[in-house]
Amino acid sequence: MPFVAPKLEALHEPSGDFLFAEVFPNSPKGKPLPPELFALPGQTNLVYYHWEITAERLELLPQLTQLALMVTQHRQLDAQSAAGKWLAAVGPTLGTSVTEVTQTEPDQLTFMRKAPGGLTAVELIALANWLETTNFPAAI
Repeated sequence: MPFVAPKLEALHEPSGDFLFAEVFPNSPKGKPLPPELFALPGQTNLVYYHWEITAERLELLPQLTQLALMVTQHRQLDAQSAAGKWLAAVGPTLGTSVTEVTQTEPDQLTFMRKAPGGLTAVELIALANWLETTNFPAAI
């Protein structure tokens, strides 16, 4: 599958050790990356960080999720369904989503999300699939 290239690597940086995971390769688009991507938080208590351009990610994910649904013998999302049309309409309007999880106490994690739609691309597609299940609102 040319649009999927999972990778997991350990990074040793002056600021610390990190585990870097990606599923989709970065495709050159001829434009520079947004500066906010490089404004990573400098906290030493950062546990998880995710940044995406949700509109662009929503362009790639349907093929992968449709394949996963087909392989697992689940009903695929119909692009002409209400949820499919909703994704097509809302997707291009979404901007950058940032998710951070920090350890604020020895036994406490704090979740912070900045996203125009409140959800990431994966979460939006999961919601659309769930809304279109034949036994909604039961679990998929």
